[in-house]
Amino acid sequence: MFVLRLIIGVTLLNQCRGLTCLFCDQASNVTDCLTQKAVCTDGDEKCFLDKVILDDLSTVFSAGCRSKQVCNLIASSVGRKRQHEFQRTKKDIVACAQCCSTNTTNGIPCNGFLCNQNPVIDDDICLSCDSVSSPKLCHVSQQCPSNEVCVQRVFVRGGAVRYQLGCERKLMCDHLLKDYSYTHGLGQGRRANEDTDICAACCDTYQCNAEDCRHLIRKQKCNFPSVCGP
Repeated sequence: MFVLRLIIGVTLLNQCRGLTCLFCDQASNVTDCLTQKAVCTDGDEKCFLDKVILDDLSTVFSAGCRSKQVCNLIASSVGRKRQHEFQRTKKDIVACAQCCSTNTTNGIPCNGFLCNQNPVIDDDICLSCDSVSSPKLCHVSQQCPSNEVCVQRVFVRGGAVRYQLGCERKLMCDHLLKDYSYTHGLGQGRRANEDTDICAACCDTYQCNAEDCRHLIRKQKCNFPSVCGP
């Protein structure tokens, strides 16, 4: 019951958080922005994407959160400029600057699709945080090697529910699948440092370890039938 109350509390806290946006500074393409995210001030900010042409004629992208007031000013300024270009500095030209506040699409925040962009989703990109109170608080990602997939571990430390997110070897994931029993093993496992394990599950799509661990374990794939097959 104590663990259930903690999980409900974390869920209510996340519902009060602001908009989640891609975050990057002068990335060569929008896809490079997929590994980090920013959480905006609720009600005061929107997601933005700037497409900037540098002095050497290369193109870079910057993304994150921006105040609604600045978004409105930029929209008005760009609307008056021919070819939708304006100077940011003496050398750089902002070819496109847009804001948005809509929901994510396939796990990608709305600013990933601004300025006519269509980021390529790599299935081997996973959330990566050592100990957070919710996957939604993890804004760092990593690209896993070919022999690894995303993993989520849920445990109790010092009376608080914590999440460990990252990459794990497929073979180890199969052992987790074999050894784990949701109905009989919930809250029974212990680590060497006396953390109480609640759930551990693997998945193999873009940032899938942000999902509820209980859902992930029910649909987890078996990679090596000799380990976790029937």
